[in-house]
Amino acid sequence: MPSGGFKINRRGIQKMSREIEKEFAKNPITIPVQADGSPQPVSVVNHHAPVVYGGVSGSSVVWGDGQANLNQTSHAGSGQEELAAALTRILEQMPRDGLPAEDAEDLEDAGGQALEAARSPHHDEGRVKRGVRAILRILEPIAQGARAGASEGAQGWAREAMQSLPPL
Repeated sequence: MPSGGFKINRRGIQKMSREIEKEFAKNPITIPVQADGSPQPVSVVNHHAPVVYGGVSGSSVVWGDGQANLNQTSHAGSGQEELAAALTRILEQMPRDGLPAEDAEDLEDAGGQALEAARSPHHDEGRVKRGVRAILRILEPIAQGARAGASEGAQGWAREAMQSLPPL
């Protein structure tokens, strides 16, 4: 404990930071920028093939002497759908009775952060892994019956929750 006789509420600070981050995401700050009038170098990119923005799956384009079929693949967030579904189930099915309050709060924090990162189009793989590892660290002693205050129902739920998470 710090010498001043108070304890820093790290969980409260993290929660407040997430709330502020969400507010900034809703209402981004814009700062007008004006050039001083001197010409800036211009970057020119020449594409020697069709460039398509947006959904193209199943479309076709005529190019040169033939026809090319376009299929869209996305690697951003690939494999994260299963993880997001598992995290959603864990958070929704988390028992409110029979689970120590501190563990329930930690699970909600870690699960919420991992779920947010998994659902993000620009997900941070490290953030996802850290969140899932935190969930597993919380669930393991509960599943093994080594956590004081956890009921048998919570132990069974913790085992099922751990098994529902896909491998990282």
